[in-house]
Amino acid sequence: MYLLLIGNCKSFMYMKNHAFLIQTHSYPELIEEIVGLLESPNHYFFIHIDAKQKNINSFREICKKYQNAILIKNRLKVNWGGTSQFKATIELLKESFSYPIHIDYFHFISGQDFPCKSSSYIDCFFENQNKSYMFYDDPPLFEKYNNTRCGNHSYYLNDFLNYRNPYEKWLKGKLEKILSFVLPKRREIEHLRGGWCWFSWHRKVVAFVLDYLKANPSFIKRFDYTSCCDELFFHTLLYPHLQELDIMSNNSLRYIEWNPKRMTNTLPLILENTEYNDIMQSDAIFCRKIDPNLSKELIINIKKQIQ
Repeated sequence: MYLLLIGNCKSFMYMKNHAFLIQTHSYPELIEEIVGLLESPNHYFFIHIDAKQKNINSFREICKKYQNAILIKNRLKVNWGGTSQFKATIELLKESFSYPIHIDYFHFISGQDFPCKSSSYIDCFFENQNKSYMFYDDPPLFEKYNNTRCGNHSYYLNDFLNYRNPYEKWLKGKLEKILSFVLPKRREIEHLRGGWCWFSWHRKVVAFVLDYLKANPSFIKRFDYTSCCDELFFHTLLYPHLQELDIMSNNSLRYIEWNPKRMTNTLPLILENTEYNDIMQSDAIFCRKIDPNLSKELIINIKKQIQ
């Protein structure tokens, strides 16, 4: 499929422009690999670096080296599981959408996602379509997930305490129990849905999202004190509009291993070379989660295939 698509597209004059929205806090060497592999005159890279990261000189050097790489101005302090995660994504969407160059597609990735298809493959794949891609959890899985970590009537402090040490985790849990006991229940979130937060959206979806949020600021506020809301926010907003916006809701074009075949201490699985064949045989354009050291052999082999 990969070779067939490339073979059929070699003569195309690509017209669509792509923005790669990168949300990161570390591993500038990986960011440079990503940008270097995907560099093209019609590819633009918008990079949000966690404001907790004070030394960003390495990222600045990347932007000096690659003309289409841009550090976005409005940097937020990002805490795992808090509203700051999706608010940073909104900043990336705003800056890329208003960029002087008209962007057709917006691909949201982290600094630990790695391209597993070539730059020309990505251009070919999206050239003659206007679909968008994201992944929704199926209802039984979502209900289990929502009831255990993201209940509408609980209060979470992810934007205030960042799991830096065991004591902070313990304190956060105690405070959340107290708040959930003494504070009133909150209104239900209509159409609450969840899934993977990484996406590839056509411009019409980004325009819809930004217009909706401008007209409905209370929608953002309702997700305050909600755990892992980066995996809920955009899915809930877009769920009633999947058909009209032509969103494929069962495929984010990302290879992510939540049910690994080997032992792991973290999820999703940190990918190694043992996953190479599965990654390359998938339809994914990015794979995650990549570690510069643990995934070193995998990175080398992917680069051999797609460069």
